[in-house]
Amino acid sequence: MNELKYIIVIPKGMTKDSARAIIFNGLLVHLHIWKSCPEGFKLNSAGFMNIGPSIYDVKCYGKSESLHVDSDPEFDKEIILRTLGCMPLNHFDV
Repeated sequence: MNELKYIIVIPKGMTKDSARAIIFNGLLVHLHIWKSCPEGFKLNSAGFMNIGPSIYDVKCYGKSESLHVDSDPEFDKEIILRTLGCMPLNHFDV
């Protein structure tokens, strides 16, 4: 399995319901990806993830040492699945 990294961002002025995931190769550094984000986003969490064998089998864990922020495994998994189009946008309203 290929280890991936991710950052969960929230547009400034929005709630956690608007969070989205930025998913990238595990060889890259969280901080470098965060610095490439446009202004207007708040950093929520960051960590590592594995997917498989099903797209729904997402495991989030760890923390970003370069950003000094922990993962939030259950919340992050939901945001990643929503970002990938596997969950409805109003999932948190149910």
